[in-house]
Amino acid sequence: MLGVRVACCLVFVFFGSVALARTPVVLIIESYHPVLAWTAQCEEGIRQALGEGFDVHSFFMDTKRIPESDFALSASRAWEAIQSIEPDLVMLGDDDALSMLGPRVAQTGIPIVYFGINNNPRNYFTQLPRNMAGVLERTPVIPWLRHLTEIMPLARRVLVLLDNSLTSVSIVDLVFQGRPSIHVGRLDVQFHVASDWADWQDRIRGASDYDFVLTPTFHAVRGSEGYVDIPVVVSWTSSNSPVPVFSNQDYTIGEDGFTGALVLVGTEHGRLAGEIARGILEGTFSPQNAPFLTDRAGQFYFSRKQLERFGILLPEEIRRNALLLD
Repeated sequence: MLGVRVACCLVFVFFGSVALARTPVVLIIESYHPVLAWTAQCEEGIRQALGEGFDVHSFFMDTKRIPESDFALSASRAWEAIQSIEPDLVMLGDDDALSMLGPRVAQTGIPIVYFGINNNPRNYFTQLPRNMAGVLERTPVIPWLRHLTEIMPLARRVLVLLDNSLTSVSIVDLVFQGRPSIHVGRLDVQFHVASDWADWQDRIRGASDYDFVLTPTFHAVRGSEGYVDIPVVVSWTSSNSPVPVFSNQDYTIGEDGFTGALVLVGTEHGRLAGEIARGILEGTFSPQNAPFLTDRAGQFYFSRKQLERFGILLPEEIRRNALLLD
């Protein structure tokens, strides 16, 4: 059963026609699954930036849904894809793909373009490769908390709740830097990495000790029966939280979703990475001379129903720059 599931998860998707003799081949290795909104958006942005004239393939490692014990198998399948396709350039999406495949691909000399990386890429290599460039993803946790002090001026205590994943570890390292809590303006901000679905539920039920919850990651929550689907996590969390819940993903906002989000747009993030890849393949620059980019831009999303539920009135400047969803 597990073998069938892994085989189904590790879908190998080919885009475009069969490569012609001199068509550059690009292999995008995504850490996650193709229906995850962030993954799909990044993929769209990359292919928009590359445009015509490239033979683009994609491999999805599915590390948000498969057990951690299967990660090595997923990485092996991705490596087999590299050997089979023989790409001119490999794109590694998010921290799992970079950490598990980056050092091995770097040794081949194939140019690497990373994207969606929350941690410092140096942490995944003994020495930073000269054949690598990319775009860092900096989930706007601190900027979001600063905006939330304007949105909820009476708030004092905040819980940052995360799933148990490498992305969460990276966010905690960058934001909290080894401290159990931090202060952002007048906010006392604590974090908790939920060990499983039951732990997540307990934290939400007990969230009345806080003024609001911010959950940057909830994509790898697992229960006794395995992976918990994202819509289930979002709807249950929203329904059972005694305080407003905010996130960094647009697809969590709605009538039965979270209250608001400050979002890095995946299509733009992917476009930035795709432009770097195109520049390398067209000889505009080499990987070591490629532009060093960090994606920090954000878009506000809010749920009208959830704002009304918690009696939140948005400051006029934020409202003008926000998308309000029913």
